[in-house]
Amino acid sequence: RIDSSELLAARGFCQHWTESATCNTGDSFLTELTDIEGDVVDMEAYAQAFVCRAKEIPFISVKYVSDVIGQNSVKHWEDRLEDARAGLSHFFNVLKESI
Repeated sequence: RIDSSELLAARGFCQHWTESATCNTGDSFLTELTDIEGDVVDMEAYAQAFVCRAKEIPFISVKYVSDVIGQNSVKHWEDRLEDARAGLSHFFNVLKESI
């Protein structure tokens, strides 16, 4: 588990955020939930967070969950791409207005 909250707070970032989640990682495409802790699974975010932590760089990852493990994930991912574009665009527009 990599927690960047102290680095973020030390630099005054994201102090108004009240929500948090845990991103787990794996070394293969998951098709079922077994021994997985966390709210979402993402292989790339862990590596990015690991390097940032080692360099003492605050890390924030914004993810749009596009599929559910074990429920025809490839099909769900394809169907939800447009939803992801719209959702992430809205998130960043709201964030930009609050800065």
